[in-house]
Amino acid sequence: MNVIEKRINDLFAYTPELTKQDDLDEFWQRALVNVHEISLHSTRTVHPTIIGSVEVIDVKFNGFKETPLHGFLIKPKSSDPQAQFPCVVVFHGYQHVRTGPEHYMEWLSLGIAVFAVSVRGQSAGNTLGSEHSMVKGWMTENLLNIEESYYMALAVDHLRALRWVLEQADIDASRVAVTGGSQGGGQALFAAEFYPQLKAVVADIPNLCHVDYGVFYSQSSLSEIAEFCRKVNTDWQSVLKNLSYFDHLNLADRITVPVMLSVGLKDTVCMPETIFPVYNRISSQEKSLEIYPFTGHAVEYAQKKKGMAFIYNHLIEQ
Repeated sequence: MNVIEKRINDLFAYTPELTKQDDLDEFWQRALVNVHEISLHSTRTVHPTIIGSVEVIDVKFNGFKETPLHGFLIKPKSSDPQAQFPCVVVFHGYQHVRTGPEHYMEWLSLGIAVFAVSVRGQSAGNTLGSEHSMVKGWMTENLLNIEESYYMALAVDHLRALRWVLEQADIDASRVAVTGGSQGGGQALFAAEFYPQLKAVVADIPNLCHVDYGVFYSQSSLSEIAEFCRKVNTDWQSVLKNLSYFDHLNLADRITVPVMLSVGLKDTVCMPETIFPVYNRISSQEKSLEIYPFTGHAVEYAQKKKGMAFIYNHLIEQ
């Protein structure tokens, strides 16, 4: 057995203890009220494009605590006003921006519509505010009040975005998939955990997995949490308890939809020690973990092709 095979075997065998709180289910029941029972107040406006084969709609909807958010619904142009399209919802990575329609043409060429969602503070406004001091970035916003925190807002925002898609007359609600990488991969896992009617989910190098490990070791967004504990709040046990409500290690057993994850063994942001144990806990009968031994925090072109094929097979072929 070579060193890479041993590394993979060791990672599959790694089973950290759960940090699941006794009131986890009640916590998410309260959170889902914000997803399903509050009006989206959405609008649709045609967005100009030079791409003649598609129609682009600028969508506005209210996220958590009525923060206005945006998305692009991009769909193949059709002469049939009653046409319905399968759709893939795309969540982007930390500090990335919602790009224009030309970025998603590979999906459109397959006859699949795209809903690309903005992220509060990163590519949209943010009216959340914080009751306490923060460090750089967004991750520590209201972190000590977890039900009003940035993590809560981000999860509710994206779950409400998915609700919007499923309610649209021009979208075939029976053929909706979700994808994203890093931060977007973590949000895709929330979608899988709370929308069992999805046809497929691709979560590349997802974050918010085995969060206590990530806070201690990660070199990206979760390092903001470590800096917060060092500079602002020394009660790091309470901080980790708050984060446990969003840890996919504690939620992944809810996932039953077809799901594909990817991991880079050299990733120092969403480390393999965080992703493997979450993958092991996923309940789906159809699941796969695509392993890239020499990849850091990136989604390789080969993985993008696999993810597209996975979604295409579930939205179009089946």
